[in-house]
Amino acid sequence: MRRQVPGMNLLTVAEVAAELRCSTRTVYNRVNDGELTAIKRPGSPWLIPRQSLDDYVSRYLCPANPSTGSNPSSTSSQAGRSGTSSGRTPAPGAADASLRAFRASRAAREIRSGRR
Repeated sequence: MRRQVPGMNLLTVAEVAAELRCSTRTVYNRVNDGELTAIKRPGSPWLIPRQSLDDYVSRYLCPANPSTGSNPSSTSSQAGRSGTSSGRTPAPGAADASLRAFRASRAAREIRSGRR
């Protein structure tokens, strides 16, 4: 159920979990880690602004390889590979760099919170 506040589109935790294809527990963890902003009022569910979700997704999105362009036919060598339905692949090592950055930021948060 979407909640509307003037100038702000709010999503429930279940809606965010469905969009991220993860569990609601993971969404709550991201809120507790400070990765997602949430609004909590007594007697109402946690609500997450759409902008917060969009910002979170853009931080962890791997950039497309600029050398492949937007024409899927220009990547005919990728046609037989599974998982490349769009015809675009990330830059070599981009996923590894993104994962390393994510793990480093998570480790830093754990150290600051005393969990490590």
